Amino acid sequence: MDGQQRCASNLLIHDAFSDPAVRFPIPAASALSFQQARRFAIRKSRGKGRPDKAKQEDMPLMNEHLIKEIMTLSKAESPDQVQLRLVVEHGSGTPPTSEETSLAEAITTSLDLGLDLVEIDLNHTVPVVRAVKYDAKVYRTNKEKAKKQVKDPLSVVKQFRFKARAADHDVQRKLDQVIDALKKGHKCQIQTTCPTRMINQGTNPEGAKEVMERILEGVGSVGEALRDPDVNIDKTHATVLLIPQKS
Repeated sequence: MDGQQRCASNLLIHDAFSDPAVRFPIPAASALSFQQARRFAIRKSRGKGRPDKAKQEDMPLMNEHLIKEIMTLSKAESPDQVQLRLVVEHGSGTPPTSEETSLAEAITTSLDLGLDLVEIDLNHTVPVVRAVKYDAKVYRTNKEKAKKQVKDPLSVVKQFRFKARAADHDVQRKLDQVIDALKKGHKCQIQTTCPTRMINQGTNPEGAKEVMERILEGVGSVGEALRDPDVNIDKTHATVLLIPQKS
């Protein structure tokens, strides 16, 4: 074994990951080069290490923190001794590949491809991880959710506000919009308002509730309220969520 191999065989992952809690040598046969280990560790400074505390519940373990968790769960002495399933995402237009390999090889693969190692399922008999450009993955996922929301009318809530002082033709015009939205499958959040003066003068003694009842009557069988309208103590504001009536 020459000097370079001996140096590689004694490489400790805690040096690369800047985490003194992670201490296990990589055998020379599959040792990461110092350059590769340094590249992997630099990701932490780019925001791809441990997620912020506020986001930990929404984000999977990644990179050095994923490796630390896998080694802790496996109780292995070396990454070569840990078997897992690696799913590699090569980008749009190319289907992902999957293979069972060692943790050491998974690290090397992710470094060679410039990808992040991301948790999928560590509780499986054979842990499953993914090599993926995580920022791009998050962007695609959010974009797909946005497209799905646009295509799914039930996920879009339309907002409508009715005032007690509005003219009858204005109320009817907006009511027609509510009915049209419900027919198209949208949920509708209805808010009604009534000034205190109209309540005190007896013009609308029930305030916003009286306006809301008029709207619900106008909607008829096209929509239904999930619950009774929520009216504040002063009777000046009322809200209700309408959903399309099931046929």
